[in-house]
Amino acid sequence: LHNEGTYYSIDIYLGSDEQHLQVDIDTGSSDLWVPSNNVDCSGCTDSGTFDPSDSSTFTNLNENYEIAYEDQSTSQGYWGTDNFGFTSGSPTISDLQFAVVTQTSVEQGGILGIAIEQQESTSLEYPNVPVALANQGVIDKPSYSVYLNNEDATTGTLLFGGIDEAKFSGDLVKLPYSPVVDQSAGFFVEIDSVKYPDGSSTSVNGYTIFDTGTTLTYFTQEIFQEIGEKFGGQLYVTPKEQYYVVDCSLADEDDVLTYEFPGVSIEVPYSDLVMQLYYSNGQPSGQCALLILPENLNILGDNFLRHAYLYYDIADQYIGVKQVKYTSDSHIVS
Repeated sequence: LHNEGTYYSIDIYLGSDEQHLQVDIDTGSSDLWVPSNNVDCSGCTDSGTFDPSDSSTFTNLNENYEIAYEDQSTSQGYWGTDNFGFTSGSPTISDLQFAVVTQTSVEQGGILGIAIEQQESTSLEYPNVPVALANQGVIDKPSYSVYLNNEDATTGTLLFGGIDEAKFSGDLVKLPYSPVVDQSAGFFVEIDSVKYPDGSSTSVNGYTIFDTGTTLTYFTQEIFQEIGEKFGGQLYVTPKEQYYVVDCSLADEDDVLTYEFPGVSIEVPYSDLVMQLYYSNGQPSGQCALLILPENLNILGDNFLRHAYLYYDIADQYIGVKQVKYTSDSHIVS
């Protein structure tokens, strides 16, 4: 995985001629889509495009594709199948179904969604990347681990079919997928509360999704406001957004915000939750924003996920979670 600042990308190779692209890895959606060579977009071609006419193994399925993400961005195109690989030389998956996008408002390029099949943007479920890897014998069952590494690291790891036990201590704690939340919404698990350094806490008693495709952390309005007030923030509201302005010195403290799940807690340092605000001329304003924002559902994005090791077991419907241990050591078990 490549740390692109606001998202994490991965190298893929498509077609008989192994066209190389970098795509955003997204545990919050389930489809792979890539920009076509004649796509209508702003900046989405910088990480590569796909020209179906250059691949002798491409099949157009003559079905329209459309997806809308939580941030209101959309993509449209058509479905096809072709050979897919994570490295050049030989395809990892033959005849993988994916979308060729002809119009998108997503700026960073293609997206590799690796969530559950029920979340695919079609009524006809198909084997997406994790399932296809298992079906074609590359891994034992549809599963993968996510290790984003620390904020300053340029790379992290996405490991299909295995767990790197060097990246955490003890045993992963299993958080089952919630049967309460509509499964088409994704990998929702239970979250109990967030706890502050003084021992007090904000009760969540709800469900959240771990989403690599989201940069920041989001809670529903009431919880967002309670957290912002605990940080001593001033609520700033515009027609388009709202956030808390907080004291910049919080980023220099050793305090952590503790996210409490059934049987496991994950600590996130304040330094990953507070960001300097800048004037339009690029000069620092001396004010900082709290990087926890309001949304109509709870989403734990990259500024949380960097501090957790996550194992997504699609076959057995749970996510294994533990506080991350940053290390270059590796001990992979399948």
